[in-house]
Amino acid sequence: MLEKALADFRDGVVSLGGLGAIGYGRIGDFEVAEESGTWLKIPEKKLPEDSVQCGERYRFSSDPATRFEKEKIYYPHYFLKPSDEDVRRETRLVSHVYQEDTDGKTRLLTGTIRCRLTTEGPIFIPDTDDPKEDYFQMEIEGHKSYGFFRINEQVAIPGSSIRGMVSSVFEALTNSCFRVFDQKRYLSRSTKPDPRELEKYLPGKVKRIDNKWVLLELEDIFRLPLYDLKDVGPKSLDSAYGLEKFKNEKRFRLKKIENAVAFNKKMAGYAKHTREFLKNNYTETELGKILRGEMKVWFTIGHKPNSAHDNDKIALLTKKTNKRAKSGFIKFTGPSMVNIKADASNSDCEECRFDMKSEDKDGLIFHNAIECRPSQKKEYPRPVLKCVKEAVEYTMIKRCEQVFSEGKKPPRSYSIPDKSRRQYNGILKDNRDNTEHIPSFFRNRMKNKELSDEDLVYFRYKGKKVTNIAPVRVSR
Repeated sequence: MLEKALADFRDGVVSLGGLGAIGYGRIGDFEVAEESGTWLKIPEKKLPEDSVQCGERYRFSSDPATRFEKEKIYYPHYFLKPSDEDVRRETRLVSHVYQEDTDGKTRLLTGTIRCRLTTEGPIFIPDTDDPKEDYFQMEIEGHKSYGFFRINEQVAIPGSSIRGMVSSVFEALTNSCFRVFDQKRYLSRSTKPDPRELEKYLPGKVKRIDNKWVLLELEDIFRLPLYDLKDVGPKSLDSAYGLEKFKNEKRFRLKKIENAVAFNKKMAGYAKHTREFLKNNYTETELGKILRGEMKVWFTIGHKPNSAHDNDKIALLTKKTNKRAKSGFIKFTGPSMVNIKADASNSDCEECRFDMKSEDKDGLIFHNAIECRPSQKKEYPRPVLKCVKEAVEYTMIKRCEQVFSEGKKPPRSYSIPDKSRRQYNGILKDNRDNTEHIPSFFRNRMKNKELSDEDLVYFRYKGKKVTNIAPVRVSR
């Protein structure tokens, strides 16, 4: 096969290269190195007499240059003239298998495909989640260096890299269309949207007024530290971080690590304040309303973005009487964001002390270990909750909830069309269906199964109408 392939390249049957920096074109001729002659035998050229040698092809004149007129639109397509007769589509989908249901109606068969992927050679799939990180620490200006793609710290091949290949083979095998989507629904598997897409959305609060759905635009979103502790297990934060392990790092890296540790200590102080303030200033009934986003809270800005933590805006709860206080609503999504290690039979982590099937929150959900953030290519220590249940290790990396702040002026309102509401409900259903394998305790807390009064959401609008609604992104 290799000999035939090389012969095709030599004879100009196929091209080399892509359309990128490597170039694109054919080769005129080549010869085999002497050391390869013993095992690599390229067949002689067997071209028809009227064929054009590869080297001759470049002597032909190119097509005349096309002149384009300004302000005219040119489409790079060739359109075939439609048939003079009416085009009739098939009344039944080609090559789909039908069956008669118990009610006498004929329906398409549905099912799943189980297959195994075996790699026959080297493979590399870059993890481009954070292109700013230099995985191999080459520190070359303008050169991006990625690690292999990982899910829950395990090397993996993303489904998006496999789906097209499998469906193409299936469609060719069955002469059918494998992808059949409902155009009235959004397809979504996560309530953690792309941050770049998130910039196009606004925070809002759903209200039902006179039997009509509207969205009230809110001002901003702040992080609310909740899960960090001053002491991690039996150790204080100073001893738990063990900075001596980083002492051989370069100065600029060591400074970043020290900044991260200092910020973690500050976050632990904020989290302690949040827990004590909620406990000491509200009744159990009021606390329930607050965590459902139905009752206002007041806060000051405890931390603003800076050079070390550009995107951190931290809310510090306070009383209404504070002259600097801003008002807002807490969006509580629960522990969420958990990494699962299936085989942890030899783990030295403590036993999970809560019911995995419960969604109830209690005082045991605090960080108890220090490790490096799995989402980052370099080591930046931070606190996590780490525990084992039935030989499965769970690591909760989340540390904050969120506060949606109100502005000083009355909020602008936008009407919610039925289409936008149905699409949002479809996203919630998809998320529930696709997270059933995760223990209930670690699932995203959803107050309602459908869009409801008092819900906190993200949205986009056009004119005075909402065009898209998205669930609130799970806070870090």
